[in-house]
Amino acid sequence: MIGETIVNKSDWDRLNNTLFNSKMESQKINQRVMMLTDLLNRNTVIRLDQDILFEPGKYTVSPEIANAIGKFFEPAAKEIDTFIKKYPDFPLSLIITAKGYADGTTIAEGSILYKDLLARLKLNNTPPDSKELNKELSRARAESVNSLFKNFTVGRSEGGANVKNIAYLYEGKGDAFPNPRVTDYKTDDPRRRVVLLYWSVFPD
Repeated sequence: MIGETIVNKSDWDRLNNTLFNSKMESQKINQRVMMLTDLLNRNTVIRLDQDILFEPGKYTVSPEIANAIGKFFEPAAKEIDTFIKKYPDFPLSLIITAKGYADGTTIAEGSILYKDLLARLKLNNTPPDSKELNKELSRARAESVNSLFKNFTVGRSEGGANVKNIAYLYEGKGDAFPNPRVTDYKTDDPRRRVVLLYWSVFPD
């Protein structure tokens, strides 16, 4: 009996189940909100100086740098591991995105780098302009960093069983400014030669 109303056992059980399920669903929603808030409060980007990673005119990393790459990637990898292990009950998708930037320097026509980038662009007898070349250079360097990070992280985590999908993406931003709030960039500015590596985690 509820108040003056007589409720049979089957109805009472259904009511209890509905209330229980509603409570559990509310808890899951609250946990998701907490998780997303936690993600927003974390440092989800690392800045890699291309002048350290790449030799001039190159978009592949030397073996010496590749062997020492852990010191650049370790902070992001630890942050990802910590976040994933904090929410073991959620199936998650992890997205790693590398965005490469270049300065505004013109790449000399006929140089080895020019020929390499021209081959990557696969243009039909149309000579590329400086912006296209710098965009392809920044893309190639972002691709290289992304590949290195993927190799670094594969198999390193003891947890992560709840990570159902991992996507590794890369993008070349060319001579766009890495930080639009900086107003004193110069043409040949080392602050423009960076790869920004972002990570994001989403509940499935």
